[in-house]
Amino acid sequence: MTAKPSGGGPVATRLSFLAVCLAVALLVTMGSDSEPSTTGPASSTSGPTPPGGSSHAARSSVATFPTRQAEGVVYGEVVHRDGYREVPVSFPSASDGVTLSGVIHLPADSGTYPASVFVHGSGRNPRLRYSQLWASGFVSRGFAVLSYDKRGVGESGGRCCPQIMPQLGGDAMAAAAAARGYLEIDPDRVGLTGVSQAGWIIPNAAARDPHIKFALIISGPTVSVGHENVYSDLTDERGCGAAGVSIAVAEEEISTMRPRGFDPAPDLHTMTQPGYWIFGLNDISVPINLSAAFLHELAADGKPLTVRMYPGANHGMGTAPCRGGPSAPGWIEPMFEWLQANVG
Repeated sequence: MTAKPSGGGPVATRLSFLAVCLAVALLVTMGSDSEPSTTGPASSTSGPTPPGGSSHAARSSVATFPTRQAEGVVYGEVVHRDGYREVPVSFPSASDGVTLSGVIHLPADSGTYPASVFVHGSGRNPRLRYSQLWASGFVSRGFAVLSYDKRGVGESGGRCCPQIMPQLGGDAMAAAAAARGYLEIDPDRVGLTGVSQAGWIIPNAAARDPHIKFALIISGPTVSVGHENVYSDLTDERGCGAAGVSIAVAEEEISTMRPRGFDPAPDLHTMTQPGYWIFGLNDISVPINLSAAFLHELAADGKPLTVRMYPGANHGMGTAPCRGGPSAPGWIEPMFEWLQANVG
């Protein structure tokens, strides 16, 4: 998860592999994808078979679609699949108006649902497949999920992959607005979920948009891009730790550094939404103890933040030495319990 300056500002690009690890880990059917690794997770690259079977779609005969007025947002025709529905969607970024494209996954039955907008880690990440935890895991628990191709990827316009956090935050804000515009989504219960680099993007969006109702972040740093870069160099993230120092030594080394590049601290101080952070204690990409310590400080000051740390888990919440591997035990259900308690 290394970040280097690019375009209008410095930001980490090493979060790229995370989008792969984290997706792999979070597949509902325990498989692999492109983000965390777990007993049922994932995110963006290769993924397992959707639970429940067939992926064959039967087009809905409905000609009008349940939407609210949402400027510049276009919702496609509802597609009925085995156990869920999906709706193509496109919307203009709140940053620069570039058109982003994605999909809304919904439970099979009509209703009014809370929604999670998925924010990818770094790299060329497309919209979620239903088989990934971030889609099927949420939909099976009564949530709608909107995910989108990152700018410059798939059907989204723009250039991939900018490392300008406020620009990516504007993309996430626009995605949340598009979710709120769909009539089967409760506009008062739409929040952001994401992995790795999303730890910088989600607080930026939440700090700017009070309509975003929650923040759920896996392996997301709360230190500056410069801190993360130096930490992952010290731990030898690229070499899976083969030539690196220990997590404790690396964190001690960066603990006296001043912030460099993008710093999420102002956004974390500003945001008021309830937040839930998950860290693996074997993460050699993100300085988890320093990140968690800052969140604990904010919580002590009254911020509604929850932090959970899992032994044996890597950056992708798998149990291999540096990335991938079987999912670490025990972190998925508490995450959904927190969501139910805070979002309903």
